[in-house]
Amino acid sequence: MIKARIKFSPEFLTEAMVRYRQQHRTRWLLTLIKIISFLLLVALGVFITSEGEWIIGLFFAMISALLLFSQRIGLWWMRRSFLKSPFYNEDLTIEISHEAYHVKGSKQDSKLSWSLFSKIVCMPDGFLLFQGPSFFNWIPYSALEDPNQREELKALLRDKTPNYDSRLEAGS
Repeated sequence: MIKARIKFSPEFLTEAMVRYRQQHRTRWLLTLIKIISFLLLVALGVFITSEGEWIIGLFFAMISALLLFSQRIGLWWMRRSFLKSPFYNEDLTIEISHEAYHVKGSKQDSKLSWSLFSKIVCMPDGFLLFQGPSFFNWIPYSALEDPNQREELKALLRDKTPNYDSRLEAGS
């Protein structure tokens, strides 16, 4: 049995969300669209401001800033909202075996069958375990009680899930 310990904190939640966004194949295309939109809005704002329309120019500058910092604003909002969660700062123990994925904490005790997981994404610093398209569990390697069980965990997850994606793993 492989064990991991996690503190379900806003920082952990942010780290998990960043890893979730990294695994999307379209992230580079969306980033390119965002950069082009930002540059066009800035150019439009400068042009309008140079024509003497300060208020409209300021409006475009604000939209440009929101576009530039939208991901950080979203993560800040998520962390802030999580402060009200009953699971805030809960210490979780995850037990991973051939039978199930078991999460225990002071407020929850969930045992999930491997058939619930639709996809596993192996990353350089951990795993995303998906239950459908957007509900996932993040297990960083740093949370493992025994760091030597990393390869054992990889083998177990590869065996238990039909869709194992290792393209983001270091060296893949």
